[in-house]
Amino acid sequence: IMLVCEKHMITFRLVPDILGIMTSSVDLQNIAGMSLVGIKDPPLYYLSNRIIKRVMDIAGSLCAFVLLSPAFLVCAALVKASSRGTVFYTQERVGEDGKRFMMYKFRTMHTDAEQKTGPVWAKKDDERCTPAGVIFRRYNLDELPQLFNVLKGEMSLVGPRPERPYFVDQFKEDIPRYMARHKIKSGM
Repeated sequence: IMLVCEKHMITFRLVPDILGIMTSSVDLQNIAGMSLVGIKDPPLYYLSNRIIKRVMDIAGSLCAFVLLSPAFLVCAALVKASSRGTVFYTQERVGEDGKRFMMYKFRTMHTDAEQKTGPVWAKKDDERCTPAGVIFRRYNLDELPQLFNVLKGEMSLVGPRPERPYFVDQFKEDIPRYMARHKIKSGM
């Protein structure tokens, strides 16, 4: 039952059979004389920790923008030179609390690359990649525009990778506790 609740982003509380359950990962509460057991809140549940992390995300992403601005310009020029289409690619992802957002990347594939196949995992030596895209993926340069997502507050510099809704629907059924990663902000 706890795993089903977690898949649907529902907080659960359990009425214990034994009242003395106290460990580092268990939270014991008393509501109207009834003892409830749950998992302790993670550190980022507390507002002060979230503020500190947000300030670090903003400062870090702004510094990265300044330092990497030449790389952004070179990457944009390479995308335009290697194939037709837009420089940036947006893709829907699932983030904190199961909310969907559009994640930014440098485009590494030809336009409409998944039109025939639908959502599929990218693979090594993927024929759908542009010449620049092969280099970008090897060095993760395609991920740089996600600094915009960090500034917007949709992502963090550090956190679990966000995935597409199509795959999240599969993973939450197949991987125990998969949805727990959505209790915090996704990371680059």
